[in-house]
Amino acid sequence: MSALAPIVPKSYAFEASTTGIPAIIIQITELVQSLMIWVGTTESDVMTGMDQASIERIVATKGSLAVDWACAMPPLGPGSAPAGTPLFRATSEDVALPMAQRLARKFNKQIFLSVDTPKSFGNPGQSTHILLQMEKNLVQTIRDLEKSHNAP
Repeated sequence: MSALAPIVPKSYAFEASTTGIPAIIIQITELVQSLMIWVGTTESDVMTGMDQASIERIVATKGSLAVDWACAMPPLGPGSAPAGTPLFRATSEDVALPMAQRLARKFNKQIFLSVDTPKSFGNPGQSTHILLQMEKNLVQTIRDLEKSHNAP
């Protein structure tokens, strides 16, 4: 009988893509056919090459798991929509649910997604830019994780 791999969260930091936009931090825990993901921003000067321990310290001290949290299942078949539900929302905006549904469809996995965004973005255009950057970083990070599992 083979031993199961330990469940270990992995953290990633991305520099701000534009001046005035905060850096983005992602923490992903891989489970069986599902991903538990926290994504948020930090005002810290985060560099892409930051080590795991430093990123995890930022997540632990600055992050909130249940600001906007949702679960989505992959679609049952072609043309069907991914099922999903909000697990917790602290604001009137529903950001995590539609993003989790898009990720579930794209990667065919159950997605638990917590999106932790700043209380004030400054202006609506800035908030849209941050959310798009978060999703773009998430897609690339998940693709990289999948590639690392398929590498010889």
